[in-house]
Amino acid sequence: MDFDPDIRPGSPNDTKNLVRLSPDVRASLFMFEMGTRVAFSETQGDTATANLWRLDTGAEGPPKPHDTPLVSLTAPTIMQFKQQMAYLTAYADLRADRAAEILQQTSMISPFLASIAFMDPARTPYTLELLSAALRFTNYCGMRMKYGIAAKRPVEFSPQVQPVIMTPTHGSLPSGHATEAFITARILWKLLRSSDAKQYRQDGVWGDVHAFGVAHCDK
Repeated sequence: MDFDPDIRPGSPNDTKNLVRLSPDVRASLFMFEMGTRVAFSETQGDTATANLWRLDTGAEGPPKPHDTPLVSLTAPTIMQFKQQMAYLTAYADLRADRAAEILQQTSMISPFLASIAFMDPARTPYTLELLSAALRFTNYCGMRMKYGIAAKRPVEFSPQVQPVIMTPTHGSLPSGHATEAFITARILWKLLRSSDAKQYRQDGVWGDVHAFGVAHCDK
C-alpha cells in the first residue's frame, strides 16, 4: 500500500474542522455542546415546578450549576386551566383564517421570518443552520420541562374541543411554538443588528416589534 508521505495527525477539537463536516455531523456536535450545558430539576407543591439550570464548564472539574435557575415554570392549577378554556373556545372563529399557518408551523417556524432578512438556503446557509441548532435546543429543553410538569392538553378537558391538528402526546406547557418563535426572532434580530445595516440601528425598537409580533402570531 502506498501512503501519502505528507499525512499528519488531525487537529483535535479545532473549530476550523467544522467547515469540512457535513451539516448532520455539525448538528450532532452543536446539540452535544448545548445539551451538556443545562440540567433539569423538579419540585412539587400544589402543582409541579420545572427548573432548567445553566451549567458552567471549566478546564478542570465537573460542570457546576448557577445559584438560580435559568428558567423556572410552575404548572397552573386545574381551575386556572378551566378558566382559560373560555379564551380557547373564543378563538375557534379564527380557524379558517389561521389554518394554513397552523399546518405550516407543525414543521418549521423559520419561513415566517425568512422574508425579514432575505433568508434562503442558497444565500444564507449558515444562518439557517444556526437557527436550526437553536430550534433543536429549544425543543430539547422544552420537552423536558413539558414532561416535568405534565400540564393537561385542552382536548382532555372537554370533547367539545376539536383541534385543527392531531393533539401531540406531550404536555401543553411550556408552549413549544411560542418558545421557538421567540428564540428565532431574537437570534435573527441580534444578527441583523450586528450587520450594522442602517434600518437596524435603532435602539431595539424594530427588533422588539418583530419578536413580539412573530411570537404572538403563533397558534
